[in-house]
Amino acid sequence: ESIHLHENVSMVEAQKMAVDMLPPVVAEKITSAVNAVVVCNSIGDNVPELVSRLKILAGTATEIHARTFLTVFEAWRTRRLLSISYCDWKGNITERVVEPQVLIFHEMQWSIKGLCHLRNRNRPFYLQRMQSVRMQDEHFRADNDLVNSITLDTVFFRERMSGIVIRL
Repeated sequence: ESIHLHENVSMVEAQKMAVDMLPPVVAEKITSAVNAVVVCNSIGDNVPELVSRLKILAGTATEIHARTFLTVFEAWRTRRLLSISYCDWKGNITERVVEPQVLIFHEMQWSIKGLCHLRNRNRPFYLQRMQSVRMQDEHFRADNDLVNSITLDTVFFRERMSGIVIRL
């Protein structure tokens, strides 16, 4: 049974977002899959033309090495620890083991948030600051409280602050 028109259009929209936001190696796989499904469902072979006319004006995504993205994605998907060499905003490089509990795309940047074994705290890590990544064999448990706590207001705050007074 063929997929309805609105479902095909949704796939084309997702393909465009993938092309605009994901590393090329991932976007190419999504594009290939969407093209095959849409052609099989009789929308025709004008998918590239449809995608070119769909504009997502979200800015330019920060470039990430494909291998970094794929390794982080697989560790997040399979709940495996990551060993990373991470460069902080000051340029200091540290070796860390992290649990990638949440994979986040926010303001055209990819990051993960999860337990940092070095600091023993949940922390955010930007993928573009990862100098090297290696997925470990060891698995971790999902932290649903952390996952459910992520909102636009809390995504990069380390902890909630109270008792702050702003005087004008």
